[in-house]
Amino acid sequence: MRDTGWYLRRAVPWSPVLGAVGLVVALIAAAHRWEEVEGLALTLAALVTVAAAALVYDDAAVAVTAVTPRARWAQWARLAAGVAVLALGGAVLLTGAGHTDRSDWALAVAALGGATLLVALVGRQRQVPRPGTPVASGVVLLGLAPLVVGLFLELGSPYPAPGLTDAAATRWGVVAAVVWIALAVRLDGRWLGGSPGLGRGLGRGLGRGLGLGRLRGVR
Repeated sequence: MRDTGWYLRRAVPWSPVLGAVGLVVALIAAAHRWEEVEGLALTLAALVTVAAAALVYDDAAVAVTAVTPRARWAQWARLAAGVAVLALGGAVLLTGAGHTDRSDWALAVAALGGATLLVALVGRQRQVPRPGTPVASGVVLLGLAPLVVGLFLELGSPYPAPGLTDAAATRWGVVAAVVWIALAVRLDGRWLGGSPGLGRGLGRGLGRGLGLGRLRGVR
């Protein structure tokens, strides 16, 4: 436990991570203050929360740390840090006073957060320095795309603003389950028959979706 704490204090870039969480707090405050922007502010808060979790995987010395004896448990420790960031940002999003019910956002944050952590993990395992930064930027830009397209085409938002239909909740739930299982498989290839192919395939597909085609060379 002591080694894990020492590793996380030094390996995770906490300044940008906590800075992003601070931005989530500001967005929730804006949602409470101005009802007319609540939907946009909550969407941004959710996207910034998952972006903050991705930053946990930034590591300029990944080529060295990936081959150290602590590589396996360090990956689990870093994932735990990402989950903690998701939980912190999600708690701020869900518990802040507001004008609408926010409970459906927990499902959206779980799905988006799991997908984001999976792509960042794949980048790190490919020994890409600081993979969290492009993933964090990509998830915010791509996450806002449905809102922009919806404005022009008069389509409904996929986000819980103000809430999810049963069908939408099912879709978010399926995505959340798949990406979190893929994360576990990717971290430990001994699961599900000893092949990390599920995690590799999903991570590769999500990486292409975020424009990270340069992250290649998975072993």
